[in-house]
Amino acid sequence: MPGRTHRLLMVVLVLSHILIAQDEPSIVWHKVDEGDWTRLYLKNSLFPHPSRKNGHTYKGLRFTFAVNYSDSSAVVFLPKGYKTLNNVNNVIVHFHGWNNEVLNVMHNFNILPQVYHSRKNVILILAQGPKNAMDSAGGKIEERNGLKRFIQEVLTTLKDDDRITTNTIGQVIISAHNGGYRPAILGLVNGGLEKNIKELYLFDAFYDLTENIIPWLKLDKDNKLRSIYTESLAPEHREFLKILYENGLRYNNVLTPQTKIMLQFSRACHDCIVEDNFELWLKNSPLEDIEE
Repeated sequence: MPGRTHRLLMVVLVLSHILIAQDEPSIVWHKVDEGDWTRLYLKNSLFPHPSRKNGHTYKGLRFTFAVNYSDSSAVVFLPKGYKTLNNVNNVIVHFHGWNNEVLNVMHNFNILPQVYHSRKNVILILAQGPKNAMDSAGGKIEERNGLKRFIQEVLTTLKDDDRITTNTIGQVIISAHNGGYRPAILGLVNGGLEKNIKELYLFDAFYDLTENIIPWLKLDKDNKLRSIYTESLAPEHREFLKILYENGLRYNNVLTPQTKIMLQFSRACHDCIVEDNFELWLKNSPLEDIEE
């Protein structure tokens, strides 16, 4: 009898747990003046990934799997007034740089207000990369169709939560600061969304892989690159100018909606260049405005 009583008690506890779990909201949304944001944990996020199962070492500093490569989150922001238009959702994905994490990026770079004040009807995704690590690895985003799977999972989650009416991907903008260049560029060329991606934003992030951008720039006359850089990345930009010349492409250092390739030098600090420019570039993007 004691054994049977114990089993019945366990069944009651399990059923109670299931009922409580069903009553709990699957996603916790946070309201701010500019809209709503949440933090999602996704199976198609950059990490965890086998490439960093044993961690990573940079100049004698050790970054472990448990601390730096186990966070599968992304911050998702819906600006006030956002809604699905033309049965698709336009998205901007931002990859942060070294020694950072998504919540810090959201707060320290004034990202949410910049998206809201751009008045563009776009979903912002802040992707968690190597967490507080000196590393540019892109994990699953480096895999074939990795970017598509990542964005698709976010949109499907939002649709299931009745925040959007379809999980169809529309126009995509990829953005990166600092070491986020690697998942940004590899996501652009290898992520399965070549025809959806219309703009690439690089904030002092033109370290490597720059020649890989050329085929995408030539794929569509409307594909656009915006890069702002400080003195430390001036040599890389000079080399890129040679690549542009060899491919018959021209650039400008002044931003207009029609500018195809903008390369702009700045004397602002490495982190300062994200402030205001993120909003300005979005305002000049081809995305639809939020309907008043």
